[in-house]
Amino acid sequence: MRTAPEDMVILETDAPYLEPEPRSLKRNEPSLLTRVIRRLCELREWTPQQAVEITRRNSRELFRMPIG
Repeated sequence: MRTAPEDMVILETDAPYLEPEPRSLKRNEPSLLTRVIRRLCELREWTPQQAVEITRRNSRELFRMPIG
């Protein structure tokens, strides 16, 4: 994740049985993305706001969605 090009980083929740750390044996769900964002920020030295802006922009471009 540290070396992935910034414009290729997105977040997703398609792995229902692959919960992010720390694991509590629960089903993965969108509310757990905060854990992923926290770790992403540690690895990339981003603020949470930067992570949201970058991944939102990349998702819009990937899926060609007119979001916000």
